[in-house]
Amino acid sequence: MSETARHAPDPFLTTRWSIVLKARSGQAAEARRALNDLCSAYWYPIYAYIRRTCDRPQDAEDLTQGYFAGLLERQYLDQADKSRGKLRAFLLTDVKLYLSNERTRQTAAKRGGGRIIESYDQALAEQRYGVEPLDSNTPEQLFDRAWAATLLQSVQDALRHEFATRGQTAVFDALQQFIAWNAGDESYADVAAKLGKTVGDIKVSVHRLRKRYRALLEQTVSDTVTTPDEVKQEIAMLAAAFS
Repeated sequence: MSETARHAPDPFLTTRWSIVLKARSGQAAEARRALNDLCSAYWYPIYAYIRRTCDRPQDAEDLTQGYFAGLLERQYLDQADKSRGKLRAFLLTDVKLYLSNERTRQTAAKRGGGRIIESYDQALAEQRYGVEPLDSNTPEQLFDRAWAATLLQSVQDALRHEFATRGQTAVFDALQQFIAWNAGDESYADVAAKLGKTVGDIKVSVHRLRKRYRALLEQTVSDTVTTPDEVKQEIAMLAAAFS
């Protein structure tokens, strides 16, 4: 298995508030697994935020690795509470605090108290960062964009998995281009011919695909927030992050 594949986040793990709660549990093995899941799922958004504040990718990697390694040692997760708001805001506030403390101490000392936290593939993270627009976006805006991209990819991966369990991977690969409205490089007729279906069949399948995608998106977002109103706000943020 490649390094990239080994570190890729598993979209079917509950890598949201429940993982944070497990990571702060008193069960060492469970907490370690949960923290690694949290790291894997949200490595790139944290890296992108830190990278925008650093001149060198090596510094960003060290700080990102140190942030995740230090979560339990700093016992900050003990303050994590779903009722207090959005997971996105919680992690962003925490990483800001971490960077402030690190830079105040001006240390590059070894972090993590002996814990080894599996990191996201740093080369892939830097490759992704390299295609980020060179604009005036703040680190916070870049964090939101990376968060949105990570979350949307996890939803699409979960949807693909559902098709795969039904032996319909080829169907998903053909239809996924239509998930977004007014999207698709091919026409419905082209896809129908490829799959041996009618255009009417494809229209029905695309409607169902979009409906299921929306349901998975709302479910995924709801695991990172507290109230139904915040689900709507977060979905609006996802859209705004790419505008």
